[in-house]
Order: sequence, then C-alpha cells, then structure tokens
Amino acid sequence: TRTINAYPNPAQGFPTVELKIDAQDRRRIIEIDVYNIRGQKVRRLRTNNTFDLPIKIVWDRKDSNGKTCPAGIYLVRDSLKPTSSVKLILIK
Repeated sequence: TRTINAYPNPAQGFPTVELKIDAQDRRRIIEIDVYNIRGQKVRRLRTNNTFDLPIKIVWDRKDSNGKTCPAGIYLVRDSLKPTSSVKLILIK
C-alpha cells in the first residue's frame, strides 16, 4: 500500500515529503503534486527510479514558475493515488 506523509508540519523551512510504496513501484518515476487551498496545482515534484525506501523528496517551497510559495495550507498528493493526500501548513 502507498502512504504519504509530510514533515515537519507546520513547516518553516523546506518540508520533506515521504512516500512509502511497494517495492515493485520503486523502478518507476515517482511524482508528488502540491496544491494550494484553492485546489490549484502549485508544483509537481518528481524523482527518478530509486532503490531507497521510503522515498523522500524535499520541497523547496517554490511553485512551477520558480516563485516562493507564501505561508498557508497546501495539499500534497501522490499522483498515482490521488485519494491519498496530506495537509501541509507552511509558516513564515
């Protein structure tokens, strides 16, 4: 089963997104989507094949245009299992 977590939460610096996946999926490209509270996709984080489990991706708090995201509430979702999401709070 796939599970997703984000920490620290609330995050003042750069939060880490941790994804626990099945061993068979670790050879795939892993993508995590970050949405703002309005439901707009802010950024897609991705990692290539990995052999380290769980997968950890550090979000630099930037959107897809390279701008720093403001403090607020964000949803982080596994792109392959969009029903699995976690709420992440960014603070200044």
